[in-house]
Amino acid sequence: MFEKLNQLVKENSKKEVFLSAGITASSFESATYEAAGVIIDILKSQLDNGKAKDLMSFFKGKKAESDLLLKMMINKYANRLNKYYSISSSAAKEIAEVLIPTVVKKFVVQTGNGKKEDQGIFALFNCLSGNTVNFEEFFLKIDKIQMA
Repeated sequence: MFEKLNQLVKENSKKEVFLSAGITASSFESATYEAAGVIIDILKSQLDNGKAKDLMSFFKGKKAESDLLLKMMINKYANRLNKYYSISSSAAKEIAEVLIPTVVKKFVVQTGNGKKEDQGIFALFNCLSGNTVNFEEFFLKIDKIQMA
């Protein structure tokens, strides 16, 4: 499930941008994969805090949800780059503001294509929850309750 997210991060990370910000060549790969970790952390925290419906809105492209979650991801990634890779806050923020929205937009599109597939949105939600909830059934029940 998260392999495609890691691949998107890898494809969209420009090594020269990281190097010019002060990240060493030997740390480049770990710094880029940190972005995938941040995205997963934020998505997981939304489920852990009972915001599955908000997260579904995010994957459906609702602007308010997208803006909020993207801001959280950008800030967390910038903080990690600053803290763990000793680059300036402004350089970290610049990298995060370019990389995170690009990767997330592509990840949302890929994940949204086919909700019943192994790589679809329900599979992602199930994985993020540690497979403790079947989100396909969860959202079907919510829809039935709202119709009643």
